[in-house]
Amino acid sequence: MIDYHSHILPCMDDGSRDTEESLQMLRLSAGQGVDTIIATPHFYLCKETVHSFLLRRRYAHELLEKACHNESGLPQIILGAETAYFSGISVNREIERLCIAGTRHLLLEMPFETWSGRILTEVCNLALSRRINPIIAHMERYIATENVKAFPVLLRNGVLMQLNADFLISRRTRKTALTYLTQNCASLLGSDSHNMTTRKPNMDKGYQYIRDMLGESRINELEALGRAILNSRKSQGPF
Repeated sequence: MIDYHSHILPCMDDGSRDTEESLQMLRLSAGQGVDTIIATPHFYLCKETVHSFLLRRRYAHELLEKACHNESGLPQIILGAETAYFSGISVNREIERLCIAGTRHLLLEMPFETWSGRILTEVCNLALSRRINPIIAHMERYIATENVKAFPVLLRNGVLMQLNADFLISRRTRKTALTYLTQNCASLLGSDSHNMTTRKPNMDKGYQYIRDMLGESRINELEALGRAILNSRKSQGPF
């Protein structure tokens, strides 16, 4: 399994507090059958530059790599970011550096206010003009808002949607989650795990519910897309 959304890097954001907690999250994920984790710490352009963020991310990754040195069987970590939408994102010269390492796929956190035509145009232009494929993070957070009406427009323009495993696990929301999976609206799964207490890795339960309700074929489709994105990776740069 690939976990497409995780705050596993230590001391980067509101996720893992230290390398020990990150190690515990890695071990738990491995036990669930996860072999690859996309590390997606929050990036806010209003708080820091891309360069500063990448330096911090590299340092956090190096700390975790050292802590993992004597352990085997842990998931591979691929660097990325959960980039908060900002005005001008489609013309920002450094946006490629925030994509999942070696790819042109960007995990994008959308605003929680109503998405204006300008916002939608910018997101679509990432795909159409910049050849960057946005992945809308935790799409389920927008389902109960007016923004859900914009999903078809985004999907038609090459935007992908990432669903949190929690939405599949909760009895209150799992039927809605299945609807979006059967309609091929949700394409990628992530744990959005932050710690070992309130937001633990939980990919196994999400996948099991899909398997029980939609069958192994839907699991294979999700895995195939996730692998295809990573198989297209080019060599990672210095960050």
